[in-house]
Amino acid sequence: PILLQTEKKQVEIIKEPKQITKYIFYDDDKTAVVKMDLPEDAKDITEECLDAKFEKRSYHLKINVPNGQPYFFAISKLYLKIVPEKSVTKIVKTKTGKAIKVIFQKEDIDEEWSKVSA
Repeated sequence: PILLQTEKKQVEIIKEPKQITKYIFYDDDKTAVVKMDLPEDAKDITEECLDAKFEKRSYHLKINVPNGQPYFFAISKLYLKIVPEKSVTKIVKTKTGKAIKVIFQKEDIDEEWSKVSA
């Protein structure tokens, strides 16, 4: 046999998306709050790096890490309805560095959230 031709193909490596899976949750009367520590490689992010999307029964967050792979956090079915336009995502300082705090404004402030997702 004689080799007539060779061809190089560039293969795209698809990495598993980085997920944030550890968080704390608590009911704070008029709001429900989720707080998550930032991973070590995301400690330098600013609020401009946060891409949060609130809907009545869901929440999606993309953390764009400068010079790195983004992180994702999502709750596809919140325990109860929220007021999206009054809910916020922000970066807060902690003893160990920075964390992300998500404050969900409850639609019905009299209902207590026993968990964050349905």
